Amino acid sequence: ALDPADGQVWAISARVAGAILDRNYDTTPQQRELFRSLVERAARLAPNSVETALARASLMRRNREWAGAEQVLRAADPSQSDFRVQSNLANLLLT
Repeated sequence: ALDPADGQVWAISARVAGAILDRNYDTTPQQRELFRSLVERAARLAPNSVETALARASLMRRNREWAGAEQVLRAADPSQSDFRVQSNLANLLLT
């Protein structure tokens, strides 16, 4: 069971839910809603977490909010040292 107060865990769960959508394993409205709700919960519990930023950017990308996703990713890694953030940013900019 997820720790109801651990934003990091919720953010990682959100990223998994997003990956399920991205890979077309489950593209139902219920899966999209699950992804959105997990991202929102992670953002409430761990707003400054890199994991939360990755989840938020993924949701924004999925919703075609390109500029917002870029802003979230750039803010999450100002030193440009987190490979995950930089990789997601590169993928976003090449979209």
